[in-house]
Amino acid sequence: MKSNDSDFTSTERAARSIEPLPIEVRQLRLQVQEKTLIEQQELHFRPGKINLLLGPSGAGKSLFLKILAGLLEQSTAVSWGGEILIGDRPARVGDAGVVFQSFALFDEFSAEKNIRFALDHRRQKWSHGSATQWLEMFGVPGKTRTTLLSGGQRQRLAIARTMASDRPVVLFDEPTSGLDHANAQRVATWIRQSQQQFGQTSVIVTHDFENLLGIADHVYFFDVADKQIIELPREQWGTIAQRLEQSPILQKEPAKLGDLGSLSGSVIGNGATPESLGAKLGSAVVNFLDTTTWFVVEILRSLWYLIPMWKSGLWGWRFHRQSLGLVIGPANWFYMGIAGVIIGWIATHFTFRFLPFRNYTEPLIIENLLSAIGFATYRILVPIIGTILVAAHCGAAVTAELGGKKLSGQLDAMRSFGVSPRRYLQHSVVWSFLLGMPTLVFFAFFVAQTASQISFNFTHPDHGYSMWRQYYFNRLELPDGWFFDGTWWTLAKLICCGWVVGFFSYYFGSQDKFSQRDVSQAVTRTILWSTIAILVVHLIFAFWEFPLPR
Repeated sequence: MKSNDSDFTSTERAARSIEPLPIEVRQLRLQVQEKTLIEQQELHFRPGKINLLLGPSGAGKSLFLKILAGLLEQSTAVSWGGEILIGDRPARVGDAGVVFQSFALFDEFSAEKNIRFALDHRRQKWSHGSATQWLEMFGVPGKTRTTLLSGGQRQRLAIARTMASDRPVVLFDEPTSGLDHANAQRVATWIRQSQQQFGQTSVIVTHDFENLLGIADHVYFFDVADKQIIELPREQWGTIAQRLEQSPILQKEPAKLGDLGSLSGSVIGNGATPESLGAKLGSAVVNFLDTTTWFVVEILRSLWYLIPMWKSGLWGWRFHRQSLGLVIGPANWFYMGIAGVIIGWIATHFTFRFLPFRNYTEPLIIENLLSAIGFATYRILVPIIGTILVAAHCGAAVTAELGGKKLSGQLDAMRSFGVSPRRYLQHSVVWSFLLGMPTLVFFAFFVAQTASQISFNFTHPDHGYSMWRQYYFNRLELPDGWFFDGTWWTLAKLICCGWVVGFFSYYFGSQDKFSQRDVSQAVTRTILWSTIAILVVHLIFAFWEFPLPR
């Protein structure tokens, strides 16, 4: 890191203008399932210092860090209470910058754009240097995509991005995890140089005391037996290895955070009594009703996020462009074109091919058959099949993309910059489906009508294009009209379907993820629930659009 380069004095001066703040923890209680990990009456982290938090695996270090960052939400598996103060006010999400263990870089963007995101969403708008200056300062190539950077470059980029966000507190989650001794020492040097240069209050959560102890100003230890975080005087730093070896948590480790997703339900054992089964059934019904009500509220709430509430219009457009690419990218046009060919060809070919007593009935009803095929294709077949295909293909792609972002920590990284993922991601995802669903389905109908014409002319060479067109659109064309009959009904159905598919894609994609299996399950849930919702939408519109005769 080039700490003495004169080109960066403005950047350094701006960063140093941020006053480091202390962190106060009061009456903190952290529980995982029914096990209490922390009961802390009071804890103080000094401003402008490197505070090292040590403890064995499973002690709750990462959960504690998420609490400080405001990123740990209450759930059935994890609960916590207490007060966190940064400076003299309660901590809010975005008050502390976080260098995540997984780096949580925005992999779809270059290193330079990662820094620009931090600069564009900092709270203070005075100059903090350009993205190029920050990258040169930390020795990271700016135009390279983050997936092509080395591990050390990604680590330095994560630190640079957090420093550029001008937060008075910086939290490091296991910054040397998985590194050999030489690279761990380099990371420790970067952290010390960054703290000396910019002066933020630093909190490092780790179990790697060998590589990080040398840069610490203060050391805290997770006392598992007493459920306390205690400060170790400097003369006791030599006892850290012994404390870790004697920690009882190494003999019996509680559930890891990655296991918490499976703890929300209950399993009925072989010894369950009828009374317990009844109680569980009643609880399941109540949970179902609560979940259903919450689901409906969330779907309606998603309408609020259709309003652009971006902190940066440039970044709003960038995320829009990403989502639009997933929904109406070139591959999806080809996909829906193939679907249109199949629908148009089958609807026409098999209607005439398997018509009962074809030689006798076809000459009498050929015009009516063509009119029925055109009407059914436009109003029923293509809308139903097309919306299901969009949900299965595009919905799955969007959910997988969001699931990858959630798994890699990118959504938490956005929140640590004070940005609600909903304002960028849910907004862009739902709008992409609202625009993409009608566009793709109407395109599929255009292809289907062409396939129908080719199929009809292939089996009826004695009838020309004019006859096919006259009767195929007979029930659709309106006199002096720009649109087909029922266009507004069809458009309304497609918009409703796009809305629910967009909601389910974001909802399941943004839920907690702990492995690639969770991402796959989210994709499956999106396809399942989107398909059910689409069928319900079409059923409701069918009774409304085509009322039963009285």
